[in-house]
Amino acid sequence: MNGICYTNILFEVGEYYSENGEPPRWIPREEDRSYSLLFKTSMEEISHSVLVERICRKLAIDACTSKLKLSYISMVFKPRRRVFVVDDEDVHAYLNSMDKEQCRSVLNVEVLLASEMGSSVGEVNNAGMLTLYAEREGTQEEAEKEGTQEEAEK
Repeated sequence: MNGICYTNILFEVGEYYSENGEPPRWIPREEDRSYSLLFKTSMEEISHSVLVERICRKLAIDACTSKLKLSYISMVFKPRRRVFVVDDEDVHAYLNSMDKEQCRSVLNVEVLLASEMGSSVGEVNNAGMLTLYAEREGTQEEAEKEGTQEEAEK
C-alpha cells in the first residue's frame, strides 16, 4: 500500500434506537442505506469537523442548515451503551474501539434539519453570541475607561 494509511468508516443514516428498557439497539428501516467513507490518512488525523463535513458531502446535505448527531453502540461496555461522538477525542475513541475480531461499530448518524432542531440551535447560538458579546462588552468597558481617563486629564 505504499506507506499510505487508510481508514474506513461505515455509517448508517435514518435508523433509530430502541427505547424499551433493553440495551440499546440501532434499528434499521428497510428504505435506509449504509454508507462508507474512505480516509487516505491515519486515524489520528481525522477530526470531528472533517468527519461531519465528509458525511454531509456524502449525503448531499448542507451543514449550515442541518446538524448531525453521531453515536455508536460501544462493544466495550457491558451492557452495551450508546456513546455520542461530539468532539475530536470522541472520534479517536470511536476509531480505536474494536472488538476481539478487530471490528468497529457502525457509526450511527441522525440528521436534524433546522426546523427539527428547535430551541437547541437557539441555545447554541445564544451561548456563542453571549460569549462574543461579553468579550466585546469587556473591550467596550476598557475603551470607556480610557475615554474617561483622557477626559479627566484635560
